[in-house]
Amino acid sequence: MRALGEGLKTSASGMKAMVAQAVAFGATYLGVRAVSQAFLSLTKSAVSYTANLEKTKIGLQSVLAAVENTDWETAGKRAGAAFEQLRELAIKSPATSAEMFDVFNGIVGPVEAAGFAMDKVLSLTNDTVLASSALGVDFAQASRDINQMVRGTAG
Repeated sequence: MRALGEGLKTSASGMKAMVAQAVAFGATYLGVRAVSQAFLSLTKSAVSYTANLEKTKIGLQSVLAAVENTDWETAGKRAGAAFEQLRELAIKSPATSAEMFDVFNGIVGPVEAAGFAMDKVLSLTNDTVLASSALGVDFAQASRDINQMVRGTAG
């Protein structure tokens, strides 16, 4: 009987060890899966962000090519410089980079047509964002207002 009791104890402790190993394996699997999902999510977000930046650069390039009546390559160089300056301005601004790009795109045509240089367009973009934020006016409306004022059609 004693041998049978010892055998059952050994079997029970072996079973407990096996269950503990299965639980540990399951927890490890879930942990690895969670880390993998987080990595995939971060990678997907980074790719999406990069794609959006490229779309914005191409958009700026298109606007500048049309507004300045220049070739695609020249517009690309100017758009790259404007893009970087707008990103730097956005860091210190209440607007996101995308909002800064939208305001810029809305006013660059009439402001340059009025004879102002790119530096003035960038400065006016920043001033428009700051003023509209302080007054509680949405950026798109402020951009339209500046556009109309420069064209002489506001009223």
